Amino acid sequence: MDRGRCRLPGWLVAGKRCFGLLPTDAWRAPCYTDTLSYSLSHSDSLATTFPEKLMRYENPLKRVQRLRQVKARPSQTSDRVPPGQFVTDRFPVLQYGIIPQIDLATWTFRVFGGVEQELALDWDTFRALPETTITRDIHCVTRWSKLDTTWSGVLWRAFLREQAIRPLPEATHVMFHCAQGYTTNVALDILDDDDTMFAWSYEGKPLTPEHGWPLRALVPKKYFWKSAKWIQGVEFMAADRPGFWEENGYHMAGDPWREERFGW
Repeated sequence: MDRGRCRLPGWLVAGKRCFGLLPTDAWRAPCYTDTLSYSLSHSDSLATTFPEKLMRYENPLKRVQRLRQVKARPSQTSDRVPPGQFVTDRFPVLQYGIIPQIDLATWTFRVFGGVEQELALDWDTFRALPETTITRDIHCVTRWSKLDTTWSGVLWRAFLREQAIRPLPEATHVMFHCAQGYTTNVALDILDDDDTMFAWSYEGKPLTPEHGWPLRALVPKKYFWKSAKWIQGVEFMAADRPGFWEENGYHMAGDPWREERFGW
């Protein structure tokens, strides 16, 4: 791995082209330089219907490098809070790029890859899944933690059961696919727990757009970038594969108790 260059997601094509094409069921996405202007376009149901516009994004590798330089640590520690984390009552808003504009009339959630049968759900079908409310602490890789956050949605196990989703025997990981081509990887054995879900509500109210409306993942055992916002699909995989931030320097696993912030 060339650590001196921006690590582009696997679906990007580096070099002279400013676009890389995902497979036919996903986004056309930008190639980043330090501040390369690019045109954002869309292709199908995994992508949010989104007007084409010109934008300028920071090289994501630079954002990771800045976080590496943070040396401050809390003066007080707690058995409840992972090492290096600062507890806050606020709920910071962090994402790469802009907040997508999502139309529930055309929203689709896909399950594909290493499963016996692929499927697609519209919003009404997804929202009709059994709802559970849980309260968990969350921990961001940027060093903030927020305690006792309450979420409502469908538990991962209930989602698989209700939709009769049967991963193939060789499936070990999933890739969450989200609006604007964002991806992140999670191991199946991490998801197979009683506190992982697809959440549509926070603190008794629907998610706000900046926090992932209409749907986000919740994987509280991992740093919060794994709890992907604006999720629109799950790909089952026979091997681990890096998502967007993992390609750019974050850890493949992201365990806050082990301080797995960076992978290289």
